[in-house]
Amino acid sequence: MSVNSAAEIHGQNYYYSVLNLPPTASDYEIRDRYRQLSIQYHPDKQRDEPAKEISSKQFLKIQKAYQVLSDPFLRIVYDTLGEDGLQIELPEGLNERPVGEIKSELIMVKRNVEARKLERIVRPTNRLTLGVDATPLFQRDHDYPSDSHFSAALSRIRSINLFNVGLRHNVQHVISEKTRASLTSAIVLRPTLGGSTGRGQTQIVGSLRHLYSPQLNFELSTPLLARPTLTCKANYTDGANTVQAQTRIVAWSLSLGKGVAPPCSLTYSRRLFPNSGTQGVLTLDALSASPSLSVNAVVPKKFDYTPKANSEEVPSDDGPSTSLLSGYVLVKGTSFYSLGVSLSGLMSGVRSEFGIMFSRLALDLRIGGTLGVLGLTYWISGAWNSSDQRTGVDANINSSAQGVALTINLRYLGQNLHLPIVLSAEHDPQLAFYTSMVPTVALLLGYHLVYQPRQYRKRVAYKQRLRKEVESSLEYREALEIKRSVLRDVARRHTDAERKIDGLVVEKAIYGCSLEEARDLIVDVTTAVQALVNKSQLYIPGRQTKSGLQGFYDPAPNLPKVLKIWYSFRGRRHYAEVDDSFAVVLPLE
Repeated sequence: MSVNSAAEIHGQNYYYSVLNLPPTASDYEIRDRYRQLSIQYHPDKQRDEPAKEISSKQFLKIQKAYQVLSDPFLRIVYDTLGEDGLQIELPEGLNERPVGEIKSELIMVKRNVEARKLERIVRPTNRLTLGVDATPLFQRDHDYPSDSHFSAALSRIRSINLFNVGLRHNVQHVISEKTRASLTSAIVLRPTLGGSTGRGQTQIVGSLRHLYSPQLNFELSTPLLARPTLTCKANYTDGANTVQAQTRIVAWSLSLGKGVAPPCSLTYSRRLFPNSGTQGVLTLDALSASPSLSVNAVVPKKFDYTPKANSEEVPSDDGPSTSLLSGYVLVKGTSFYSLGVSLSGLMSGVRSEFGIMFSRLALDLRIGGTLGVLGLTYWISGAWNSSDQRTGVDANINSSAQGVALTINLRYLGQNLHLPIVLSAEHDPQLAFYTSMVPTVALLLGYHLVYQPRQYRKRVAYKQRLRKEVESSLEYREALEIKRSVLRDVARRHTDAERKIDGLVVEKAIYGCSLEEARDLIVDVTTAVQALVNKSQLYIPGRQTKSGLQGFYDPAPNLPKVLKIWYSFRGRRHYAEVDDSFAVVLPLE
């Protein structure tokens, strides 16, 4: 069966907001509120034609909300699946089953809908790896004798070659809400000197991942074209502790009955202090060719220097629209430093790293080094990811006794380009310094000359477009007409009655964006709020948007909003500020 196939989709609990009722309202409360509102907004109660037209539309919204919430079956569907659930083809005869069976069936329908959404979102991912040997560009001049600098430069460029070419293709399938299967194929070519194809390798790996619980998940993978080898991974976390374990089981070793335990790696991290984010990390790796044991301590620290950052009234601003409106992008994030020691033969050493992550800019910068038996190795890295995690770029510069290498990764819609570039096969601190300075200077210049002006223009254009769209919308005109022709007389009667008994009188009420950068995206709802006052009490249920109330509209779609009310009660003035999803109960205690 299909219900209301052309329904307009609104926010969560929108129908309850239209009737100004909580989701826990009884059938009697729904009927009683419907009678009150249907009489108040009946077109025959209005005097002029414009008011009749606006009241008719509001009257239809009230009837639509009552039609769904007064029907026990449709209300269960709406509470479980939301407004879009009224458009889903449900099994025939479902409304005749017991309530328990209906809810169980709807939960299964919801899971199937979410699984189909995931299947549409999940796309095949590819990764192309091009290993570039660029050492000829930075070798000494006597290695490339020539009469002109141009000829020497051409000789250097011609000497650049690829030492590794790889292509990996991954396809993922959603089996259930907790289980996913994936198939990864990889082709690796290693060209020889002179440009011939060289050796090649092909591998296909099948993986199965199961989310046992939010704290525990497992993953099994095995190559399909090589000798049977099963790789098992498990991850467990409870907030304070995290355990990651991995082992590799080779089938032929089991058949020989050697009785030797398979190699494994284990990582255990724990929060060291209850009131601090400091973590200790212990890693034991016996899977690699050279087993290692490392101990590391990580000390993170959040920083926030935005205006009113220490106030509890500042809302969360993690959404893309919020980040766009915010002009403070380098004042909020997390910094950390780590110190540890690693024991792994000649690779043993002391390791330290410092990093800073700007949450609004989605930029991660790190610098670190290891002092070991083979000398000093240090690295500088930077990474940027878009808000939807589909686009990103990161670069890493590594300098050690073995040489200098630059690694660049580009990601776009699941497609990855991996570029490891060898700049020098010898220890060259000067080359590493200049290599790191070029992207750093480019980043600073790009931020100040390109990013900041562009973001400012975006903020101005976004607010102007948002205000223009809202003011030209039908919802905006209807809300103004409702306040002018329908709610004005009701609010005046309530105000006069409250003044006589020195009760609750709303002097001013505004509803709009709670961000400091968009505080002008507001609407005056004094009349609408005063019309809701009854017997010196104002109650607006929570867990739902207030934009569905009569006389309200949404002045800042997709942005956090707040309702601010200035009122008087018992001869004293008061002020209340309530987030959009919180309940309003006035007067305050």
